[in-house]
Amino acid sequence: MEQMSTISQKKQLFVDAYTKNNFNVSKGCKISGIPRTTYYRWRKQQKFNEQINDAVEHKKDLIEDALFDSAMSDGKGAVTAQMFLAKTLCKDRGYIEKQESEITHKGEGIKLIINQKDE
Repeated sequence: MEQMSTISQKKQLFVDAYTKNNFNVSKGCKISGIPRTTYYRWRKQQKFNEQINDAVEHKKDLIEDALFDSAMSDGKGAVTAQMFLAKTLCKDRGYIEKQESEITHKGEGIKLIINQKDE
């Protein structure tokens, strides 16, 4: 029973270290004292895998919050953040990436426009 508790503690220590070190597996392993192979073996276990996925989703939420804050500010990068958000969240309103290329073959030019769409 004591070994099970130690393993659970090591898993939690890894999750905490992994999160605090920007999801760096090497640093998480070093801080928690486990080899990388143990981390990858643990990832096959549903509960541990869910803990890691929850931590990653939480980090994504923090990134989104920071992006929204940046987009709503008057500071440097606000316009870039606004454009990024429009292209990713407002595709249904026409804010999509598009790529234009001009191709010339034997003196005849054609213009190729490729729109990226989510299916």
